[in-house]
Amino acid sequence: MDVSLRWYHRLDIGVQYFDLCVRFVTPEARPQSGRPPAVLARGHDSFNHFHLATPPEEGDPEQALAEMKRSAALHFEAMLQNLRLV
Repeated sequence: MDVSLRWYHRLDIGVQYFDLCVRFVTPEARPQSGRPPAVLARGHDSFNHFHLATPPEEGDPEQALAEMKRSAALHFEAMLQNLRLV
């Protein structure tokens, strides 16, 4: 699994933010803790190491944004749980 988390603090403009990047993993990859949500890109998952989330759907932009924020929060919390174990 290839995950990077970077924290930025721009002193020149007084802004703090973070960048999270998660790359594709194979189904046999095993998280340190729990079953983080994942979207299956192709094939099937016979290992059951991840909670398979449904892909995003077209629809109301406000609802899509709310769902994206909820999904990002779940992914972020799962990643933090796994980082705490390292």
